[in-house]
Amino acid sequence: MKLRFCGEDMVLGLQSVPRRDLDDRYPRGKSRPQHFGRHGARIVARMQRPKGNDVRRATFDGPPELAPYFRGGRLETIPSSRERRYAVLAYVAERFTRNQEYDETEVNRLLQALHSDHATLRRYLVDAGLLRRAHNVYRRP
Repeated sequence: MKLRFCGEDMVLGLQSVPRRDLDDRYPRGKSRPQHFGRHGARIVARMQRPKGNDVRRATFDGPPELAPYFRGGRLETIPSSRERRYAVLAYVAERFTRNQEYDETEVNRLLQALHSDHATLRRYLVDAGLLRRAHNVYRRP
């Protein structure tokens, strides 16, 4: 290999190594065989299994558009979008019987079964008008 340095030719004792691409083994126009090596069975199984939201929709007993927010019957995330949050809250409010009075501990127990942050869920339900609160007594209108 020749290297030009400050106008002079210098010779280094390096030899060029021929580059071999992975595709050189297969002539042009022929595709390389598809194999996944030792992980092939796991990769194929992962590609064939249903997507997460499809599984949630199949196992969720409520409206299918709310399934992405629930897992195993519990509310996983409270949606940030106002419309979606209201839809989730309306579904949650169905757990309360209309015109029956609930004290705060009973409301907390019912909401704790759905989501770990029962206080936020309770506040959202009251703010949305799905539960009414008067003197620590809650009622679904």
